Amino acid sequence: MNTALVLSGGGVRGAFEVGVVQGILEVLGRRHVDPPPFRTFVGSSVGAINASFFAGHAHRGDLGVHELAALWRSLELREHVKLDVWGMLGLGPLRQAGRTVGRSLLDPGPLEQLIEEGIDWNMLHDNIAHGRARALVVPALHVPTGATWVFAELAEGVHMPPTPDPRRVLVPTIIGPQHILASSAIPAIYPARRIGSDPFYDGGLRFNTPLKSALRAGAERLVVVTAVGEDVAEVPSTRPGMLLMLGKVLNTLLLDPVRMELESVERMNRVLGELEALSPEARRRFDDAIRASRGAPYRKVKVLSFWPHANVSAMSVDHLRQNLSRLRINALTRWLLSAATRRSGAEADWATFILFDGLLVGRLIELGREEAHRRADEITAFFEEED
Repeated sequence: MNTALVLSGGGVRGAFEVGVVQGILEVLGRRHVDPPPFRTFVGSSVGAINASFFAGHAHRGDLGVHELAALWRSLELREHVKLDVWGMLGLGPLRQAGRTVGRSLLDPGPLEQLIEEGIDWNMLHDNIAHGRARALVVPALHVPTGATWVFAELAEGVHMPPTPDPRRVLVPTIIGPQHILASSAIPAIYPARRIGSDPFYDGGLRFNTPLKSALRAGAERLVVVTAVGEDVAEVPSTRPGMLLMLGKVLNTLLLDPVRMELESVERMNRVLGELEALSPEARRRFDDAIRASRGAPYRKVKVLSFWPHANVSAMSVDHLRQNLSRLRINALTRWLLSAATRRSGAEADWATFILFDGLLVGRLIELGREEAHRRADEITAFFEEED
């Protein structure tokens, strides 16, 4: 059975996704030599980074998750969170080379190096070419038109029907670092990235957890890991500052829509359950009408979703309060991060998008593992039907 792993955006919260996948593999007892539990990999923003890594290890039953966890734990603020004065002026070296567009808070160079060197691109393409992975799907926002371009690298024989919605454009292609960097280009934090001559921003701006893309790629089951947590619902300050507003805007754009997507899938499952009472001819006419309007019929799909049952913003603030003095970072970065220590969790949402520190990452990975093990019975039941 074709099971898709769908991963959302959310900055450092992507470590939680790694922990959940690690916990799922531990519950299932998957070893290096076993078949992997996922065949389709879909991700947006930081989820695109994780998804492409897993697609590059789809020849292994453990998906290389321990290597990815180690890569996440190796992140250091002094290397991966560098305030970029030239970038704020739109004059950074990557901008001058024509690879980025516009201003940004952080130097995108370390992220570029991480994606280019941390993902086994040759093996990724080989896995898809030989059908070990059916698809890797990554969205990015096409700046000139405001449409979401859905980049898809598909195995031979895999058909992904395009949607008639002009806001979502399917682009079959060979996915490379430039697509992942584009999908991860959070506005104001990283500059827009060029693919060809066109600039793109973070795919999560309109399509943070692309469930429907996984379904169009033929997935029959979805495992969805989202960065949405309980912290998003907190009430903001009555006197919001610039950083508070940045965090709230990013949460609204990148995190909140996933709940609507999951609710939509659940509603459609209920509707399709009721349609089972139709005669075969009536059901055929219904499917034909839906196919004509959206390019593919609706079908029931099993969904298993995970999200952090902890306040990640508060965890980030506590981490900074306890460890800011030990962090080897420059004075400007220290000044920026110290602003988060003077706020509550809700008022420091922005910090979770840039706080790439190995110790905090380790806590989030363990949070994900614990969540998976807590739901071990659900995971086992979900994967009872094997390919």
